[in-house]
Amino acid sequence: MPQEGAGQPPTGGVEKLHLDEVSGKMVSKSELKRLQKQREAEEKKQKRAAAAPPKPEKKKAAEEVDLNPNVRLQNSYRD
Repeated sequence: MPQEGAGQPPTGGVEKLHLDEVSGKMVSKSELKRLQKQREAEEKKQKRAAAAPPKPEKKKAAEEVDLNPNVRLQNSYRD
């Protein structure tokens, strides 16, 4: 007696997978949409960071030397 569906692959519990072109992996449709949305958000974030004006550098090292009383005392003993 031949079994029914003997030449067909099992379909129970198997999701339809789609190719993620960036990673080359097969993922579910919902996972593919989530990855695409995440990549778009990262791209927008990078564009905003590139378009933002550069932040001025703070010169704390020089200020700390001037504010440190121990350094001033040591320098005064050398004079």
